[in-house]
Amino acid sequence: MGDKLTYMAIEDLDAYAEKYRKALLEALEEKKDERGVSYSEIEDYVGLDRSTLHRYLSGKRDIPWTRLAAICAAIGVSLPEVMREVEKRLG
Repeated sequence: MGDKLTYMAIEDLDAYAEKYRKALLEALEEKKDERGVSYSEIEDYVGLDRSTLHRYLSGKRDIPWTRLAAICAAIGVSLPEVMREVEKRLG
């Protein structure tokens, strides 16, 4: 993957980042549903209000890495597990 990014034109980086974000959000949603975790449970675990969590998981706001790791923990998956799923989705 690193080589792919090294030779990617700057204008293509935005498109790649958007695909990555979409794959990440889809993976989080899938893992959440697989484990039967509610949004309320994630909010309580991470300490977020509903609107902030919604902005993160709808892609309206970037998720800071520390929050992403906490959201993964709330769902019951590791951050590396989610990132592997993202990479699979991107091919």
